[in-house]
Amino acid sequence: MTSLRISVLATACSPFPSADELESPACVDGDWNPTETVRASLGADFVAIVDDEEGVLGSGPRCDGATDPTACEEAISEALWSAQIVVRVGDEVTTPTMRELLGTIDSLDEALIVTTLSGYSLPGCGEGSRTGGRRIEGGWEVVVIGDVECVYDVGPFEHEDRYFRHLVHVSDDGELDERAREESHRDSCYDHCDCFE
Repeated sequence: MTSLRISVLATACSPFPSADELESPACVDGDWNPTETVRASLGADFVAIVDDEEGVLGSGPRCDGATDPTACEEAISEALWSAQIVVRVGDEVTTPTMRELLGTIDSLDEALIVTTLSGYSLPGCGEGSRTGGRRIEGGWEVVVIGDVECVYDVGPFEHEDRYFRHLVHVSDDGELDERAREESHRDSCYDHCDCFE
């Protein structure tokens, strides 16, 4: 009885919304890639968002239909080295800022683009993903995985990745304010731990 009461009190005091209060990201085949939605809204041929950890999230043919495909490939490759966002419309390759790309943050996926470009992990998909968000006054309240710490020597040659989730407010104009951080879960690992990278 005592442990149940402590558990209920801990849940009641947590600043994190419960899982049933969170909207899930728009996932396709178990992956989150918002660039298709962005590409459609812009009428663009190609959109890429560069994430430091995950690489390039892209949508659309890089240079199909371009007048000079070789020049197009060179322009996109160069842009991907220097920018977080790359857009191609026809023969024009641009590197808009997040604000120029998204304007007002009016969907959960746009709020998650903001958190991803700000260094948080890509949101997970499906049950047990521990990520999502909800609309609140003035913006979005988003739960994302942020950082990983190592717990060494929990067994012979065994370590643990200790993952933390973050409660982040993303305002309508794309400003971030981290409101809370707590341990999310741990995974056993050996030589290939996320926290080593």
